[in-house]
Amino acid sequence: MKKLKSMTLGLYILCTILNISSSIHADVSWSDVGKGAAVAGTALMSFGGLVTLADWLFGTDKQLFEKADRLYRHAYTQYYPITNWFEQSCHLHSINPQKCNRVIRNLSEQLLDDVAKKIWYINESETTYRSNLRTTIKKLQSFQEKLRKQIHKIQSQDHVNAETDRYDMELLERSIQNMLPHFTFFSAYLEHHHTYFSLYEYETTLYNKYQQEFRLLTSHGYDRYILAQELKYIITKKQKGSYPYVNYEKQLDRHLNEIKHRKACLAYNYVAKINQVQQSIDSLEYIQGIVVTNPLYRQELYRQERERLEREHITIIQKQARLEQNKVDLLAEQNHILQQQLVLKEQELREKYKNQHPTIHTVIIQQ
Repeated sequence: MKKLKSMTLGLYILCTILNISSSIHADVSWSDVGKGAAVAGTALMSFGGLVTLADWLFGTDKQLFEKADRLYRHAYTQYYPITNWFEQSCHLHSINPQKCNRVIRNLSEQLLDDVAKKIWYINESETTYRSNLRTTIKKLQSFQEKLRKQIHKIQSQDHVNAETDRYDMELLERSIQNMLPHFTFFSAYLEHHHTYFSLYEYETTLYNKYQQEFRLLTSHGYDRYILAQELKYIITKKQKGSYPYVNYEKQLDRHLNEIKHRKACLAYNYVAKINQVQQSIDSLEYIQGIVVTNPLYRQELYRQERERLEREHITIIQKQARLEQNKVDLLAEQNHILQQQLVLKEQELREKYKNQHPTIHTVIIQQ
């Protein structure tokens, strides 16, 4: 009876091979079909060969389960703690897809700040974090669908030995199904407020970069004399090269332009964050004002401009020298061409004279 079942399943797989081949390649040749039949016939020689053929066609259940299990464990470790904390902070007891958008829009700005801090301390950029979460959700959905098909396949074959595998797959599939709404909701929240998280990340980056300057403003207020003296030490320590003040100011100006741009791109009116960022911008612009009014900055600008003009002058002189050299080379080439033309003309005249006076030429040779 077992042998009959094996042969029946084998014939079913053989038919499947032929159907797949004909559907993928409409112009499949009979030789190709014959090759497929030969492979299938060889595999059907034994029950072990049948299993090998099935594994070749569909991949083993164990491999599928192991891949899905690894992904689920990674996703659970990576994202479950923050999504669970997030939903508790939202006071959500269940995820209702129809109400998700309204909930996302109405959550407090303080929660946004708390979420941004948690992502920041993961030591991963918010763009990368959002992208990885989206990718994980798509992979989980794909594995969930594959597990469902494999479970249905095992049920239709009615193998007693596969019951354990089917039970594990069903348990994993249900776990993925339960997890996905939470991940999807959190991902939708991050995407909806991505401009906030982008601004938060850049502002925090600037604060860490200019924390000495911010501390100066906190400890010394806006005393320009003390700030100018302290900034001299900070700038020479941070910037190496011939123009520390100029390079510092250029970098600071670039950072200010970027944070202003991100602030202008905010999707919503995040009052607290806008006010906080504006304070940071005002502080950095005050620092920038002290730098550009420092005599050392103006001296560096003067030296830099003078060196630029000198380089341009040298470039112009070198260009003129190359033009003069090109003229000399051109004249030399013209002289060479003229000399060649004179030689050719002289040879032409000699040949012409020889042809006109052959006797005289012969006598001269004999003598």
